[in-house]
Order: sequence, then structure tokens, then C-alpha cells
Amino acid sequence: GRRRGDLLSRVIADVEAMFDRDGLPIRVWRRWTNPLSKRPDGNADLKRFDFRTPIISAKHRADTGVVDFEHIHGPRPKALIGSGHGLLTVWIQRAKLEIGQKVREPAFDFRGVEVAKEVTLMRHADKVEQTLGRKVRVYTIYGREGVFTDEHNVVIGDVAGLVPFDESPLPMPRRMPSFEPADPAGTP
Repeated sequence: GRRRGDLLSRVIADVEAMFDRDGLPIRVWRRWTNPLSKRPDGNADLKRFDFRTPIISAKHRADTGVVDFEHIHGPRPKALIGSGHGLLTVWIQRAKLEIGQKVREPAFDFRGVEVAKEVTLMRHADKVEQTLGRKVRVYTIYGREGVFTDEHNVVIGDVAGLVPFDESPLPMPRRMPSFEPADPAGTP
């Protein structure tokens, strides 16, 4: 059989998040599609999480069309951790950390099995990132996942790879398929 990790490495993740004026998450919508799918919807697996109530609620529509609801136990999140690291921009900008400072807050990680728990965000010494040819700010979550931001604390990459696509020695990957347009307001 196929391991869940193998499956997650072969999906396209679309995400839309909403935050209040203080940078706290209100809701997040996530769609996973299968890049090998022949269906117009890409075998879409949709999930919407709502953080406005004391218990996190989720509405899920599986790729089979079955809709279910669940509650996720844990603290109301102040940060989101999703596919890619762009969502961390909101947390990093709200935290306003100086070099060496850290903050530990409830975060909602929805990259695989969804979990709400305390997570540490830490700012490390700035560095010149050779692949970008510029100085970057360095942050970590979970004490191990590093991200780089520009001077405005906008995430511009992570330690997994920062080579601009036009300078990469690797061949370009196949173009990702386009499926039905995303509809965060109307689905799941």
C-alpha cells in the first residue's frame, strides 16, 4: 500500500486564509487535488476550518463527495502553518521579534494530520543567502523548520531550496494541471 507521506507529496495544495485586523486567524480553506487526475475537479478533497468558536470546527468534502464535520481539540490558534511557508508571514509580522527573541503561541498546522498546539517561533541572526544574493532574516518554527524573510518580514523562501528557477541546474518540472477554479466561499 501507499504511505500517507507518499500521497501528500503528490498533491497540489490550494489555500485561502482569513485573518482579523490583529493578524489572528479566523478561517482557512484548503483544497488538495491530484495532479494525475483526469476528473475536472482533480479529485478535490476540500476542508474548511473555522477558528471563531472555542472549539475548532471543520467541514470536509472528500474526493468521493461525502461531506462530514468534525471538531479539532486544542487551543484557539494565533498562527497558521500550511503548505509552503507563506502563511508564516502574518505570524512573523505580528510577533515583531528581534534577533534572539522567540514567542510560543498556539498554532494550527494543517499540512497533513491537522493539529492545534503550542509552537515556538524564533528569530535567528540575519545572514547573506548566497542563492538569493542578498541579506535575509532567519526564523524557525518547531526549532527546526527554517524560513527566510525580506526586510519587511515577508517570507521569501525556506531552507529546502532558494535557487531562482531561471538559475536552477535541474530541468523544469512539468506544468501543473489546472482544475476547476477554487471556490473558498462556496465549498466544501
